[in-house]
Amino acid sequence: MMNPLPQLFAFGRLRRGASALGFGAAAGLLFMGTATFTAERPIILHPKCEPLPFDLLGPFVKLGDGSVLAVDDAKVHVSRDDGKTWTARPLFKDAAKVTAREERAVLRTRSGVVVIAFSNNREFAMKWDRTNNNPLPGHHNPVYVVRSLDDGKTWDEPRLVLDGYCGALRGMIQLRSGRIVLGCQLAVTDPGRHVTFTLASDDDGVTWKQSNIIDLGKSGGYGDHGGGIEATIAQLKDGRVWMLMRNPQPFFREAFSTDEGLTWTDVRNSKIEASPAPGLLVRLQSGRLALFWNRWIDRERKLGRREQLSFALSDDDGKTWTPPVIVAKDPTAPGDTGPEHRISYPYIYEHRPGELWVTTMQGKLRMKLREADFVGTPAGTAKQNEKK
Repeated sequence: MMNPLPQLFAFGRLRRGASALGFGAAAGLLFMGTATFTAERPIILHPKCEPLPFDLLGPFVKLGDGSVLAVDDAKVHVSRDDGKTWTARPLFKDAAKVTAREERAVLRTRSGVVVIAFSNNREFAMKWDRTNNNPLPGHHNPVYVVRSLDDGKTWDEPRLVLDGYCGALRGMIQLRSGRIVLGCQLAVTDPGRHVTFTLASDDDGVTWKQSNIIDLGKSGGYGDHGGGIEATIAQLKDGRVWMLMRNPQPFFREAFSTDEGLTWTDVRNSKIEASPAPGLLVRLQSGRLALFWNRWIDRERKLGRREQLSFALSDDDGKTWTPPVIVAKDPTAPGDTGPEHRISYPYIYEHRPGELWVTTMQGKLRMKLREADFVGTPAGTAKQNEKK
């Protein structure tokens, strides 16, 4: 368990239609924050956030008896006391052949089946020709699914659902119809880039169908992180499914599906400013949408793309948002470089109505916050403060 230490930082509240809330001397009121220490450095939390009592990354899902299941590389862990203690169970029969990379997704269907989608770390190989800017033979990161019919006590054999190279899995949801939709991507050639699509299952993860492909082309950039990647998805109140994609532009790209994830159209720039890092959309039990993502600290100079994790809420399915609040920050010091300071690739789990557990793959953030502490900010567009 990490030790809290009081820290001072500046925090302000903006008027309606204003942009971001952030750290720094330009903001208004002083509050006491919390510095959560990893082995390397402190992470400063928003004063309304608090550390979680464990180091597990997750993702997490609630089981039928109210306990919590966390996914690890070769095990699942179950807690019956709000994460204070955990009991480990094996996930794979042969961990020498299969382990889950940190980019994974989990859900429990309404019929009680626990489904985990993951990339197999034992098969991972990053092979990219940087001279010709194309993936090489053997560039490989396939996607598998495992299921449990008894709330994580036993698991079936992993099922291959996507071969080739898929980057980080950032979203798997169950729609109101019962269909499961999983966001995926694939590295393609000439020129090298990634294309995005979804896989859909109508039988609790046994079989899967692939959607059409979203190819951003030149506007998505080329290279080993080019294209639309690391999509997050949510079902809107009108039944459509909304997708946000990471891409090199200073905003998320978005797309919509009117047939529950089998066909994607209206691919365009969203109004949500973002750095080249993935976000995570979550439908909360209150009915609101929550978005966690990374914004540029200085968009013009492209500084600080993953050092701060932002959070915003929407009551109208993403048309307007509360001004984004920086809920965690990994501050840089003179001489530090960007890769040393990252709080990115978030997982979000709603443990109780309005109580969100937030963990990150990069930066080892482990914290929780309460939705009610952030709903009072006025609605506005989720975008970075403009430089004057």
